Amino acid sequence: MLPIWQGHQVSKTYADQSLVSYTYETTTSRRKSVLEALGQTKTYGDGLDDRVKSISYLNAVNPTPAVSLAYDNFFPRLASMTHGEGTTDYNYYAMFSDGALHLQAEF
Repeated sequence: MLPIWQGHQVSKTYADQSLVSYTYETTTSRRKSVLEALGQTKTYGDGLDDRVKSISYLNAVNPTPAVSLAYDNFFPRLASMTHGEGTTDYNYYAMFSDGALHLQAEF
């Protein structure tokens, strides 16, 4: 059985006895960070709309740049992602067309 806090998993132990721990914000119950088995921490930054806006990595064994996420103003979908390699923009098919509102391309 997995350790649970207010309905959320707080840790997981793998067969090799490595452990992953999760922390949550006390007021919103959103996931705040993940402490991975190698001792690196992934921290989430959330916006007022409860969407993840940023991900940063602390004590990374393999240096990993932070990630920033931007969302569409009108639909609940990712518009762009910025990280150490640059920015990826996401384009979607127009409304009332075949594949409407689905991902068309990444640039």
